[in-house]
Amino acid sequence: MNLKKLKKLISFSIFLSIILLTTISPGVLAEEDTITIAVLSDELHVKPFARLNGTDAYLSSEMPEFTFNVVPMDFDSMQEGISSDEIDFVIVDPATYVTLEYSNGISNIATMETVAYLPPDYVVQDLTSFLGSVIITENDREDIENLPDTTGLSFLVVETPSKEGWWLAKREFTEHRIFPENDFASLDFNNNPEEIVYSVLNGDYDVGIVPSGILERMYMEDKIDFDELKVVHPQNYDDYPFLVSTRLYPGWVIAKCPHTSKSISERVSVSLLSMPSSISPDSKIGDVAGWTVPQDYSSVLQCLREINEGPYQGQIDLMATLDRMKYFLAGVLFLLIIATASVFYVNNLNSKLQNEIVSKNEAEELLKRKHSIEKTMLTVSSMFTYPGDVDVAIDISLMEIGTLCGANRVYLFVFNENDGTMSNTHEWCSEGIEAQKDELQDLPADMFPWWMSRLKNDEMININDISSLPPEASAEKEILEMQDIKSVLVLPVFTEGKLIGFVGLDEVEGTRQWHDDDFDTLNMYSTLMAMVLKRRYMEKSLRESEQHLKRVLEGSNEGSWDVNLKEDYLIFNKRYADIIGFDEEEIGSSFDWMKQQIHSADLGCAASAIENIINKTTDVAECEYRIRGKDGKYRWVSNKGKVVEYSEEGEPLHIAGVLVDISERKEAEAALLAAKKTAEEASRTKSEFLANMSHELRTPLNSVIGFADILAEETFGSLNNKQQRYVGNISKSGRHLLSLINDILDLSKIEAGKMTLHPEKFEIGDSLDEIKSIISPLAHKKDINLEINMVPDAITINADKGKFKQIIYNLLSNAIKFTDNEGSVFIYVTLQGDCVRVEIKDNGIGISKENQEKLFKAFTQIDSSSCRVYEGTGLGLVLVKNFIEQHHGNIWVESEIGSGSSFIFEIPIDFDASSPVCVSESNGETTEEYEVSGAVCPITSGIKSIENEDNYRPLILVVEDDKKSQEILSFTLRDAGYNVSFADNGKEALELAKELHPFAITLDIMMPEMDGWDVLRNLKKEKGTEDIPVVIVSIVDERDLGVIWGAFDYFVKPIDREGLLSSLDRLKTLKSFEKVNVLAIDDEPSVLELMDSMLSTEGYNVIVASSGKEGIEKALKSSPDVIILDLMMPVIDGFDVIKELKKHPSTIDIPIIVCTAKDLDVHEKDELDKNVSFIMQKGIFKKQDLLSCIRNVENLSSKAEKE
Repeated sequence: MNLKKLKKLISFSIFLSIILLTTISPGVLAEEDTITIAVLSDELHVKPFARLNGTDAYLSSEMPEFTFNVVPMDFDSMQEGISSDEIDFVIVDPATYVTLEYSNGISNIATMETVAYLPPDYVVQDLTSFLGSVIITENDREDIENLPDTTGLSFLVVETPSKEGWWLAKREFTEHRIFPENDFASLDFNNNPEEIVYSVLNGDYDVGIVPSGILERMYMEDKIDFDELKVVHPQNYDDYPFLVSTRLYPGWVIAKCPHTSKSISERVSVSLLSMPSSISPDSKIGDVAGWTVPQDYSSVLQCLREINEGPYQGQIDLMATLDRMKYFLAGVLFLLIIATASVFYVNNLNSKLQNEIVSKNEAEELLKRKHSIEKTMLTVSSMFTYPGDVDVAIDISLMEIGTLCGANRVYLFVFNENDGTMSNTHEWCSEGIEAQKDELQDLPADMFPWWMSRLKNDEMININDISSLPPEASAEKEILEMQDIKSVLVLPVFTEGKLIGFVGLDEVEGTRQWHDDDFDTLNMYSTLMAMVLKRRYMEKSLRESEQHLKRVLEGSNEGSWDVNLKEDYLIFNKRYADIIGFDEEEIGSSFDWMKQQIHSADLGCAASAIENIINKTTDVAECEYRIRGKDGKYRWVSNKGKVVEYSEEGEPLHIAGVLVDISERKEAEAALLAAKKTAEEASRTKSEFLANMSHELRTPLNSVIGFADILAEETFGSLNNKQQRYVGNISKSGRHLLSLINDILDLSKIEAGKMTLHPEKFEIGDSLDEIKSIISPLAHKKDINLEINMVPDAITINADKGKFKQIIYNLLSNAIKFTDNEGSVFIYVTLQGDCVRVEIKDNGIGISKENQEKLFKAFTQIDSSSCRVYEGTGLGLVLVKNFIEQHHGNIWVESEIGSGSSFIFEIPIDFDASSPVCVSESNGETTEEYEVSGAVCPITSGIKSIENEDNYRPLILVVEDDKKSQEILSFTLRDAGYNVSFADNGKEALELAKELHPFAITLDIMMPEMDGWDVLRNLKKEKGTEDIPVVIVSIVDERDLGVIWGAFDYFVKPIDREGLLSSLDRLKTLKSFEKVNVLAIDDEPSVLELMDSMLSTEGYNVIVASSGKEGIEKALKSSPDVIILDLMMPVIDGFDVIKELKKHPSTIDIPIIVCTAKDLDVHEKDELDKNVSFIMQKGIFKKQDLLSCIRNVENLSSKAEKE
């Protein structure tokens, strides 16, 4: 068999092996979105993996479309993972890399840098990417000066040779013809370098070998003294900081696996090279600090060859390996059986040929070439490490690359993304070669589609002969021939996956076959340019941002400054000087000068801001203060700064900031504050005026309406028809005037934002039934049919029940008012989503479109002529609309002349402050005018019951400071069968309540000194008066507050005789006897007389008090069953009366009916609710309302007694 046939046989065998291995070797592709980096780590390689903490997070942030996993892995698992494509990158020591490079085809993309400190001070930090070993002995060993002196001695070296450089030391001994296995007395291993050093110092071993950097680290940690050690065979390398006895080889490496794509590996390489240095003040020698360009590892391979050592000696599990490789071994065994004889024969024939291929000269040439590339790339990359002129550095680097590759021309093109052009930004030409840079500017990229498509696909453009370009590259061929280019090699430059340019080599003098070294060199250079251009773009963006900020500061008229805290020195711009009112040369540079100009009242703020910075409490200083200019005038400024530089110890060095003139703003704030105070004062005055008006208007109306009602009842004799008509007109006109007053006061509350809602859950049907019962008499007078339709039958809503009833009542009143006799009024209630819709429809006179537009205007009626027929204040619509809108509702009208009107409104079913507004489909915005009428809302509290007595007239203590009110109450109560005592003030009311212990007390709220609320509270506190029912009779409409304070009932002046007597009747029923003592407290004599008249005729014993003081005295004295109390009384008002009565055991339980003209606020309502049984508004309630309140008190007292 000749040689040619044997070669064919071997080729065929190899081909079969590849097919077989491909078939039987399972491969698992890495997930597209996960990249795995394996780090060599076992019991001898632990520290490197621990020091790579955070690398996976950093790479994931730089390449967010991928997830990086850094995992530890032993050698066997790593080799298997590379073969099965389960890992994408490996991080290994140099010897392992050499092994895997030849066995598995991995290729390095970056070399690890570790921390170093420069001698002799070991303070300045530096980085190194090379390793070596140090041969040491004790300093006093005069017999050991060089390597030959070490023969026959004992050695202790690191246990892991591939990591710590033992093989390098062995290489040095071998070159000196010293063979460790034969020439050393002993050779022991230890994987702890520090223990090796201590063993040598202690004399346990003659010589030790440790990795470079160990001695320096132990020295910095005060563990050794250099004077105690001697370095054998010392070497000197430029820029290498450590003591070393051997040649150097590069350190740990990250390498891509064969299946990993070039584009991903380049991006990983760029990211690692751009990775911020992790050096910190506490970093130790040997700590991982970052990555640099990939180094040449041929020196490691050469070292292993020279010392005849194998690669990394990992521990192998033989049985596991055989099991894992059984199919592979079966195929190999089959092939070996076929080719064994042939291989032996071929080996013998080709031994000479193999020796020639792997000749020493070629290996040395290869080593020399790679060393040259490594040195050049190290030089080039170092040009961009420190700040400087980037353009100059690029030009120099092009010269280095061109010289290294022997090219005629080297260049860099950059794309302009704004207009789609490309320009030759940098170029280097060898001697005698014409430059082309100026001719290659702003070239449209789309003119070269063949060229651009390859660059965008991350492909290399490798053209050995331009004349062989394909027809589709005609444009590229033309421009290349214009430059006399014969051969070209181009690689794209990508950053963050975007093509930004390309680098290339040109051959002009003749065609050229580009080699792998050229490609590797240009590939590394394109990666470096990606990093440089990215940095350049970032610096450009930063400059533009700084310029923009400068323009903004100049345009914003702000002063800028910078303070050197260490030197106490200030620098500033001209605008800064203009703001503080000095010329630039007049401003002192220290903070002491500035403190002299700051207003003394503001100095603390400025000094505190600086102290907080110095004390490191914060890094921001901000203060507003006044500063005096050279004209002696102060101006307001806002000064804000931030620490921009710290020392290595963390102390602040520089603060930079801006100064703004805020004098105009401060003047505006002062003017605004003054305006606010003026507005608040005006609002307070208005509120006081409205409160006084409420009292002053309602109090006389109380007497007018009350006495008119008494006269109408013919209590003092019969009246003729004319007298009856006149008295009826007085009562009707008085109530109309009261309605107008209430409308005006409600409107004022709404405008002042003081109208509040009190939502509660209630059945709409129940409320409509109540309103129907009240309004039915109005409908019956005109024979109007009133009908309610509700779907579904029961609807519960959460709203202000009082306001809801007021809205319905007044819209119904209007419908009845504007409907002719024998007409009809309908109420329709339906659900509309989250809202309830109420429609009130009549067949009355209707409203024209023109008049509908007037309905929402206060004090405006739709027709001046109609107001003669239909009475009204013109305020109804405004109030109804506001009540509905406060509920987040909407109201509108649908009407035509002669066809009647429909008023429709919607409010949320469950109202709260966040409820959405009910939006209707109607565009209507109006409703008809209505009248407002008060309502009595009785709420009970605990009431004392007393024994029934025959022929007993209950005593009512009337606490009222108004004589007319006293007279009305007195007449009403006496006429109803009550005895009446009067208290003109709160104090008297408390005394009488103790003394008389009346059946009940009527209490006016608005009394001097001690108001009705105090009277009520005092009555409820005292043991002797706490059980006396109190009925508040006041111009203040605060029923809820009366209930809160324990009032039995509440009437609003003018007094409703029937309502008052009805309240007392309920109290009489409650106490199970006919005669009930009622104490009426009011400062108006007419009110007291009216109370007495209303109640006495109904069988109540009325006690009157014309003041809060008298009311208290009579309550304590007589212990009435019920107290009717006015709140607004001089000296001691109704509130004070309540307070005093609640203090005494004898009066604390007496029910109190508040009858007042006062408009109560929420706080007053809350207080009354604790102590008052009922609250009535003067002028609104009737006699029957008062009697009803008193009877309610009686019923409750009776029930309490039974329980």
